[in-house]
Amino acid sequence: QSTWGRSHPYPYIMFRLVNAAKPYSKRLFFATCSGAVIAGAWMSTKPVQLQDDKPTNLYQLVLTLHDRLKRIEDQLQVETYSAHHVLDKIFKAKANNPHNLGAKHFCLDYYDTLSPAQKKAFLNLFKFGFGADENGVGVFACHSSDYDTFTHFFRQVVGEFNNVTSFRPFSKDLLAVGSIDVKQLDSDSSITVSVARNFADVPFGNALNIRERKNIESLVAAAVTRLISDPEFGGAFYSLTPGASHPPPSAAIRELVEGHVGSTSLVDLSAPGFRADYPEGRGCYISQDGSVVIAVGGAEHIQITCSVPGGSASQLANKLKSATSVLESTIGTFAFNDTFGFLTTSPTKLGRTLNAKVKISKPLLQRYGQNTDEISIALKREGLAVERADGDGVVVTDASGKMFQQESDELASLLIRTRDLVRDSGK
Repeated sequence: QSTWGRSHPYPYIMFRLVNAAKPYSKRLFFATCSGAVIAGAWMSTKPVQLQDDKPTNLYQLVLTLHDRLKRIEDQLQVETYSAHHVLDKIFKAKANNPHNLGAKHFCLDYYDTLSPAQKKAFLNLFKFGFGADENGVGVFACHSSDYDTFTHFFRQVVGEFNNVTSFRPFSKDLLAVGSIDVKQLDSDSSITVSVARNFADVPFGNALNIRERKNIESLVAAAVTRLISDPEFGGAFYSLTPGASHPPPSAAIRELVEGHVGSTSLVDLSAPGFRADYPEGRGCYISQDGSVVIAVGGAEHIQITCSVPGGSASQLANKLKSATSVLESTIGTFAFNDTFGFLTTSPTKLGRTLNAKVKISKPLLQRYGQNTDEISIALKREGLAVERADGDGVVVTDASGKMFQQESDELASLLIRTRDLVRDSGK
């Protein structure tokens, strides 16, 4: 008590006085204290007239202090502790990590031209990028509007990453490739195309809350009922969300759905925000023959994968058009920017939202070798890269190395190289 009393003299004196008092005095003291507490609680419920003429009580007034102070800080353009913390990390990355293009192109002069709300949104790009420098820039967009608001910043980052000095307008049209059929491909060959999309007026996958995630999944599930009722597509929607209205998938289907949801990742899903709330808001539509898959809940809102046997690019384009039209007409337009094309969470994936592959059966490749290694070396000279062996064939992609290009140009390049390859084979 003596140690405590020296450090707390006034409570200690009160304690000694109460302890030495007679019993009735103690009861009077505690009754007085209890009355004070009750009176204080009663007073806190009494209305208090504020300057904005909104009646409240003292308890509610305390609860609003944070928001009121925040508005004052915004008006005075005072940087919060959180902002200073992010800025400190940015400058450390600028000094220690030359490969972090976001930090490299961060400029205080540009930052100071932004409004308080824009500053917060701008720093959020870096907050989601911390710990994910492997994406090459150390920033992730949180909303499609970020690319409009911070165009100056993104042009610098995207330009250096892709070695682009001038930007030509992007086009949404992918159907121009329909005239590039690869008729020489046999029925054991196939063309597969995946496109990643985000909806325009919704936060990107890293910034969604659980309600928004589940809402996107519900909207997609409702939209694809039009495909399910079409005999050309059929199939079903499978949800990983616990308690969803859709029948739970079997173990085999669940593994397939999880694989498709994981394959939507244009970026590392371990980066901040991407695996939040998993498996809530994750699901997948699979057509009856498995040729059309729409996965929900990866790094981007959705990823549409279409495949056709043989080399009918026109059939592929029509399937892709049907799937995208159903989603856009039912849910809303996809996020698109004339400068950057279809918008993605990671700036490094702009201009590369399409992933095209062709499976070529081995009989069509006999002249290039008998095993996958020999075929890989030969096809590399033709501008094609062998991704993997697949049963009786090999899966190839375009190895031209071009980045930041129109989706139609990327697919057309692969189709033309494949067509020339199999035509020269004499088949």
